[in-house]
Amino acid sequence: MKLDWQENDWFVHQRLVTQMDERLDVLKNTPKDIAIFGADFDLSHAALSQRYPQASLQEFDARSDYLELSAEQRASKRNMWQKLMGKKTIQTQGVLTDIGATASFDVLWSNLAFVAESEPTKLFEHWSDVLRKDGLLYFTHFGPDTLQEIIMLLQIHGIQVAKNRFWDMHDLGDMLFHHGFYDPVMDVDRIHLSYQNPQRFWRDMEVLQVWQALGIADDDQENAQKIISQSLQNGELKNITLEVIFGHAVKKLVLPENESLVNFYPSKPKA
Repeated sequence: MKLDWQENDWFVHQRLVTQMDERLDVLKNTPKDIAIFGADFDLSHAALSQRYPQASLQEFDARSDYLELSAEQRASKRNMWQKLMGKKTIQTQGVLTDIGATASFDVLWSNLAFVAESEPTKLFEHWSDVLRKDGLLYFTHFGPDTLQEIIMLLQIHGIQVAKNRFWDMHDLGDMLFHHGFYDPVMDVDRIHLSYQNPQRFWRDMEVLQVWQALGIADDDQENAQKIISQSLQNGELKNITLEVIFGHAVKKLVLPENESLVNFYPSKPKA
């Protein structure tokens, strides 16, 4: 089924892209090859191609329809001269832990791409392999306070959600450190949303793919959605929280077995 989303449906992704882009100001070296994990309506690609016009960008996603939608947005924004002279962005569809060649990229960028990953350590290890020496990872993810008002309401009605819905920034930082990265830097932002009707809410949940992460049992799905819709309609649910984690880290140097890094330091001059 062809996706019918419009640019205003991606307002959360756009906000996060803008904040992520600001964090690139500290980079001293211009990346030559960039991997984008997660097709987000061409928002990440557009920001990165504008900042690094000479870089080669590749886009990866497990969802073929997301890739198609992103490609369509790119094509609609390019003029004839850009189409003739511009570089074609390679897209690859597949499981996130499998796609991307080893040591191929200077920067790996992921904007809410692994929302469905309940245990991201394997993905972090793969991303470390995909990056070149001293390569940088930039990503966003949802934190545990996401949809906290929804969760409380469902629990009042006896509907259980998954305990490990999302990891907090400290857990994600530890995962990065132990699975392929140095010096993880993590911080948090919160977005508060208000809805006038349930239709808008469910459309946003579909774009963000965050509802599925709650892990609600199939038998409870219909009742849970009915409870939420009624609460939005009658104004009981006035504000909804999205906790967003920003992270970046440097690829860890992996030495062959039985080898260790030796550093040489200049000797101090004698007094």
